Amino acid sequence: VILLKAETRDRIAIFGVKSNRFLCMDGEGSLFTSTVCNRDDCLFYHKLLENHRDIYYSTKNGILLNLDGKRQMYSAGQNLAQSSIFLSEKNTIPLEHLQHRERRNRQVDPSDPLSALRFGEDADSRAVQEDDTDQDVDPSEDRNISRETLILPSDDDPWDLIQSRNPSSPRISGTVG
Repeated sequence: VILLKAETRDRIAIFGVKSNRFLCMDGEGSLFTSTVCNRDDCLFYHKLLENHRDIYYSTKNGILLNLDGKRQMYSAGQNLAQSSIFLSEKNTIPLEHLQHRERRNRQVDPSDPLSALRFGEDADSRAVQEDDTDQDVDPSEDRNISRETLILPSDDDPWDLIQSRNPSSPRISGTVG
């Protein structure tokens, strides 16, 4: 499975999802793979032909991407080898299945739930473990509480709709406006 990552409208990088590597072409037209997308070697121009086929050629030297390994410079209107013409297929696999998901039980820093304040190359999406021994512990922290869980009804019911002490209908209570 490959993923075409657009750098601009007509320049792409070809990424192997399973191998986690980019397809690249050196100055002589030889293909190789790299874990890093080098702008000189790993970007290709993409052209959609009139017959709805695709061709790709190096942004560095203009050599066509060819499955046979033949080195042919691209020029508009020329006869192209069949091994350099590709048929686009619609993606049938959702990207969620191809990307590695994080574990759901990861710890989250409450002050930065999206890890937006973390910087650096080695920053990952896991929250930093902190020592909580000097902080006061709230008794409600002993259990998991969702936003829907009410501790006291009056806390989340300012109009007293959930735990009403008066009957809900004025007809039943006998009081009218």
